[in-house]
Amino acid sequence: MTMTDDGIATEELVESLNRFATVLLSEETLSSVLSLVVHLTEQTIAGADGVSVTMILDGRYSTAAQSHDWVERIDKLQYDAKDGPCLSAAEEKRIFRIDDVPTEDRWAEFCREATDAGVKSVLSIPFIPLNEPIGSLNIYSFSRAAFDDVREQVANLLAQQAAIVLANSQAFAGASELNGQLREALASRDVIGQAKGIIMERERVNADAAFDILKSLSQRSNRKLRDVAQEVVKSATP
Repeated sequence: MTMTDDGIATEELVESLNRFATVLLSEETLSSVLSLVVHLTEQTIAGADGVSVTMILDGRYSTAAQSHDWVERIDKLQYDAKDGPCLSAAEEKRIFRIDDVPTEDRWAEFCREATDAGVKSVLSIPFIPLNEPIGSLNIYSFSRAAFDDVREQVANLLAQQAAIVLANSQAFAGASELNGQLREALASRDVIGQAKGIIMERERVNADAAFDILKSLSQRSNRKLRDVAQEVVKSATP
């Protein structure tokens, strides 16, 4: 890995942009694209301890992909409070950055609870593939002032590359079908989350280990992760 003085993993950045250049959005790949955004952002931006993608669907906010379970809890603080940088980024179509969460005077309720969770820096970037915003890319750090102007620009570049994939899909499928794909992605994420919970209880493992077990089952059986997760959930249903 080659790092610049600004903390950018240059090799990972080039690879990330190349990956997006070859992505074709279909009914089964939207969830993968969102997960790819999260993974590549966390790998490329130094100081990123957690990453998520917030989506707006039918007027409601939901976390469609996240790097760690605790990240979703930080997102949910904002959804519950109906206030926070990820909501502001999506609604106002501009980037919001917090360099020191404990002393931030915006989004008081969110910042208070995020501070208790150890989060000290936040970067939220609007995710706008269509005329209307559909969410935001959120980056969290346990370090103060983790994101400078250069890292903000690189993160924005990654977000906009992902947005291009969604925008291209509209040209072929239209907004209604894209919304259907978003619903499908969120549904897939929910069933995978349920399966992870079942495996965590059965195997007495943490969330990351449970997800690894799911991925291993998917790879060995050559089936989609969502289908394997549905089978796990079904097996636990009386």
